[in-house]
Amino acid sequence: MVQSKVREADMKSKKTEEEKVVEILAKLLDNHWFNPRVFANLIVNEYPLYTQDKLTELLVEIVKYQRQRYNTEVEHGTTSAGLAFSDLIGDVIAGWEGTHGR
Repeated sequence: MVQSKVREADMKSKKTEEEKVVEILAKLLDNHWFNPRVFANLIVNEYPLYTQDKLTELLVEIVKYQRQRYNTEVEHGTTSAGLAFSDLIGDVIAGWEGTHGR
């Protein structure tokens, strides 16, 4: 029993790289002074295309999840501009993936 709790606590403390990055990014995004334009400018001008492509891939996945959430939230009458935008952009992504075999 004690070993089980120790192992469980140990598993919670070992975070994946993705979990660590999400925590840092969420903290940044929650900061009132965070400037998305500065962030975007740094990524585009300071990092290679591979990094930019991986970030774009991440954004596509976020939009897909947000689009699903939009459909649920709109049924309950609670949505946001970001969710509505994700629904709109989701159409573009679906069209692009349909023509590029993804």
